[in-house]
Amino acid sequence: MKKQRAIRFVKGHMGGNEIVLLLGKEMDEERALKEALYLLDPPQIRGHQAGILYKKTDRELEVKIVDITARGYIPMCGGLTQVLGKSLFESDLAEWLGLGLKQISEGIILHTEAGPIPLKMV
Repeated sequence: MKKQRAIRFVKGHMGGNEIVLLLGKEMDEERALKEALYLLDPPQIRGHQAGILYKKTDRELEVKIVDITARGYIPMCGGLTQVLGKSLFESDLAEWLGLGLKQISEGIILHTEAGPIPLKMV
Protein backbone atom coordinates (compact mmCIF):
# COMPACT_ATOMS: atom_id res chain seq x y z
CA MET A 1 0.00 0.00 0.00
CA LYS A 2 1.36 3.40 -0.99
CA LYS A 3 1.82 6.00 1.70
CA GLN A 4 -0.51 8.94 1.09
CA ARG A 5 0.25 12.51 2.05
CA ALA A 6 -1.74 15.69 2.08
CA ILE A 7 -0.78 18.42 -0.37
CA ARG A 8 -2.05 21.94 0.05
CA PHE A 9 -2.85 23.60 -3.24
CA VAL A 10 -5.10 26.18 -4.82
CA LYS A 11 -6.34 25.69 -8.35
CA GLY A 12 -7.72 28.42 -10.59
CA HIS A 13 -8.17 29.13 -14.26
CA MET A 14 -7.31 32.00 -16.56
CA GLY A 15 -7.23 32.26 -20.34
CA GLY A 16 -8.28 28.64 -20.80
CA ASN A 17 -5.46 27.33 -18.61
CA GLU A 18 -5.79 25.56 -15.28
CA ILE A 19 -3.20 26.82 -12.84
CA VAL A 20 -2.18 25.05 -9.63
CA LEU A 21 -0.46 26.98 -6.83
CA LEU A 22 1.75 24.94 -4.48
CA LEU A 23 3.89 25.70 -1.45
CA GLY A 24 7.59 25.17 -2.11
CA LYS A 25 9.00 25.46 1.42
CA GLU A 26 12.16 23.32 1.60
CA MET A 27 11.97 21.69 -1.84
CA ASP A 28 14.94 22.24 -4.12
CA GLU A 29 14.25 23.09 -7.78
CA GLU A 30 14.79 19.55 -9.11
CA ARG A 31 12.44 17.92 -6.60
CA ALA A 32 9.87 20.73 -7.00
CA LEU A 33 9.86 20.23 -10.78
CA LYS A 34 9.30 16.47 -10.46
CA GLU A 35 6.52 16.92 -7.90
CA ALA A 36 4.79 19.63 -9.93
CA LEU A 37 4.85 17.57 -13.15
CA TYR A 38 3.50 14.56 -11.27
CA LEU A 39 0.62 16.64 -9.89
CA LEU A 40 -0.15 18.31 -13.24
CA ASP A 41 -0.40 14.96 -15.05
CA PRO A 42 -3.71 13.08 -15.06
CA PRO A 43 -5.16 11.48 -12.98
CA GLN A 44 -3.72 13.68 -10.21
CA ILE A 45 -4.74 17.33 -9.66
CA ARG A 46 -4.24 18.10 -13.38
CA GLY A 47 -3.42 21.46 -14.82
CA HIS A 48 -1.46 23.40 -17.42
CA GLN A 49 0.93 25.32 -15.17
CA ALA A 50 2.02 25.08 -11.57
CA GLY A 51 3.39 27.91 -9.50
CA ILE A 52 5.69 26.74 -6.74
CA LEU A 53 5.65 29.53 -4.17
CA TYR A 54 8.44 30.41 -1.77
CA LYS A 55 8.06 33.17 0.84
CA LYS A 56 10.91 35.68 0.85
CA THR A 57 9.42 38.35 3.17
CA ASP A 58 5.93 39.35 4.34
CA ARG A 59 5.49 41.19 1.02
CA GLU A 60 7.64 39.16 -1.37
CA LEU A 61 7.18 35.76 -2.97
CA GLU A 62 9.45 33.85 -5.30
CA VAL A 63 7.69 31.65 -7.84
CA LYS A 64 9.05 28.86 -9.99
CA ILE A 65 6.62 28.19 -12.82
CA VAL A 66 6.26 24.71 -14.31
CA ASP A 67 4.54 24.20 -17.67
CA ILE A 68 3.02 20.81 -18.49
CA THR A 69 3.74 21.10 -22.23
CA ALA A 70 7.34 22.28 -21.88
CA ARG A 71 7.85 19.71 -19.08
CA GLY A 72 10.05 22.21 -17.29
CA TYR A 73 10.31 25.70 -15.88
CA ILE A 74 9.15 28.76 -17.82
CA PRO A 75 10.10 32.38 -17.02
CA MET A 76 6.62 33.88 -16.63
CA CYS A 77 2.87 33.19 -16.89
CA GLY A 78 0.44 36.12 -16.88
CA GLY A 79 -2.51 33.90 -16.01
CA LEU A 80 -0.65 32.61 -12.98
CA THR A 81 -0.18 36.14 -11.63
CA GLN A 82 -3.91 36.78 -11.96
CA VAL A 83 -4.85 33.51 -10.25
CA LEU A 84 -2.28 34.19 -7.51
CA GLY A 85 -3.60 37.69 -6.83
CA LYS A 86 -7.18 36.48 -6.53
CA SER A 87 -6.21 33.43 -4.47
CA LEU A 88 -4.35 35.48 -1.89
CA PHE A 89 -7.67 37.00 -0.81
CA GLU A 90 -10.22 34.33 -1.65
CA SER A 91 -8.49 31.30 -0.15
CA ASP A 92 -6.19 30.37 2.74
CA LEU A 93 -3.10 30.79 0.55
CA ALA A 94 -1.80 33.98 2.22
CA GLU A 95 -2.14 32.29 5.61
CA TRP A 96 -0.41 29.11 4.40
CA LEU A 97 2.47 31.25 3.13
CA GLY A 98 2.63 33.29 6.32
CA LEU A 99 2.03 36.60 4.54
CA GLY A 100 0.79 39.51 6.61
CA LEU A 101 -1.79 40.72 4.08
CA LYS A 102 -4.84 42.18 5.75
CA GLN A 103 -6.42 44.29 3.00
CA ILE A 104 -6.95 43.62 -0.68
CA SER A 105 -5.12 46.84 -1.60
CA GLU A 106 -1.86 45.64 -0.03
CA GLY A 107 0.41 44.47 -2.80
CA ILE A 108 3.33 42.09 -3.02
CA ILE A 109 6.40 41.68 -5.20
CA LEU A 110 6.43 38.43 -7.14
CA HIS A 111 9.96 37.36 -8.09
CA THR A 112 9.96 35.37 -11.34
CA GLU A 113 12.66 34.22 -13.75
CA ALA A 114 11.59 37.19 -15.93
CA GLY A 115 12.25 39.62 -13.06
CA PRO A 116 10.28 41.16 -10.20
CA ILE A 117 6.58 41.76 -10.83
CA PRO A 118 4.64 44.14 -8.57
CA LEU A 119 1.25 42.64 -7.83
CA LYS A 120 -1.36 45.01 -6.48
CA MET A 121 -4.89 43.77 -6.03
CA VAL A 122 -7.55 46.45 -6.65
